Amino acid sequence: MANTSDAEHDRLAAAVEILDRLVAFDTTSARSNIELIDWVAEYLQSHGIGSTRSAAFEGKANLFATIGPAERGGVILSGPKVVVTRTADGAVHGFSAVCTHQGCTVDVVGHGTIDCPCHGSRFDAATGAVVAGPALRPLPPIGVEVRNGQVFRT
Repeated sequence: MANTSDAEHDRLAAAVEILDRLVAFDTTSARSNIELIDWVAEYLQSHGIGSTRSAAFEGKANLFATIGPAERGGVILSGPKVVVTRTADGAVHGFSAVCTHQGCTVDVVGHGTIDCPCHGSRFDAATGAVVAGPALRPLPPIGVEVRNGQVFRT
C-alpha cells in the first residue's frame, strides 16, 4: 500500500479481518442471529465496551452498545417500530418509532434527538417531545425496562 505507515496498514488489516468475520455469519432472516450477537458482544467486551442484549423473538436478538461519549443516543427496532434510547445518566426510554406528523418511521437517533427522514421532524431522545416540526405531537412513550442486561417492553 503506497503512502501508508505500518500502523495504518495494521489498522486496515485489522478492520478487514473484522469485516471478514462479520460477513461470514449466516444472517439469512430465517436463521438465528444469536451467534453473531454473541460474537459482537464478546468483541465489544474485549475492548472494554459493555452492551445490552434484548430478545427480539425466537432465535433472534438485538444488541445495544454505547461507543464513544455518553450522549443521548439509541436504537430503532424495525420489527416492533420502537425507539429505545439511553440518556447520559443511564436511564432507558422507549418511544414509538412512528413519526406523529405523517406516519413515517424515524431513522436516526443521535446527538440527543430522534429524527424523521420524511419531513425533518426531530424529537427529544429523553422525552419524545417535538424539537423541530412539522410534527406537533410528541412520540408516544412505550414502557421499557432493563432486566439482567436485556431490554424488555413493559
